[in-house]
Amino acid sequence: MTDIVLVHGAFHGGWCWNEVAAVLTVSGHRVLRPTLTGLADRRHLLDATVNLDTHIDDIVETIHYEECHDTLLVCHSFGAVPGIGAADRMADRIRALVLLDALVPVDGLSSSQVRDRSTVAWPMDLSGVAVDPPSSAVFGIAEEQRARIDALLTPHPVGTFTQPIALGGAYDSIRTKHFHRFSRYEAAYMDASADRVAAAGWQVRVHDCAHDMMLIDPDWTAALVIEADRESRRAR
Repeated sequence: MTDIVLVHGAFHGGWCWNEVAAVLTVSGHRVLRPTLTGLADRRHLLDATVNLDTHIDDIVETIHYEECHDTLLVCHSFGAVPGIGAADRMADRIRALVLLDALVPVDGLSSSQVRDRSTVAWPMDLSGVAVDPPSSAVFGIAEEQRARIDALLTPHPVGTFTQPIALGGAYDSIRTKHFHRFSRYEAAYMDASADRVAAAGWQVRVHDCAHDMMLIDPDWTAALVIEADRESRRAR
């Protein structure tokens, strides 16, 4: 059994992993899917004090209090920013790091700065406390499912986008590191992230699919996670 921590992206919540978590649980794993502060079922905690450190702490405290060791950390989209922040602080507890169509942070920069160095998928207004979510169509959700998913997306705390990250580089010691790029989501900053981690020796694969694959094809998404788990066990 592996402890698998699933970290959602911007505007989403732990709910987006429901079906993936079910597949992984049936496969014999313990699955945790925390909702980051200010989003989804924790949207009542949204205020101007929520920043990137808050989201990093959300993940760190989940790993600590759930007593996770030998952990598989899976991060989708923006979730890779606090996810890598947490991995940098808890590298000794993480066996494998799997990023799904993710923005990889750069030490000393905010995610909005990294994003804006490339052509963006869609513009964001960072002038308020939170950024309103786009239509789920942006993430590749089929028309018949959009009303349901749109009702679950919530505004995202601006401070998590604008606070620079401080990384010490400890997460580089994690032996198994995978990056999966979902090419139907046109975002040059994710292409740049893939190039950067490939240069650092990560395993990078490009798939002809949409962004929210955990909702579109949870079985396939779970299979990527199970594959990483098996590879990381062989690599020990």
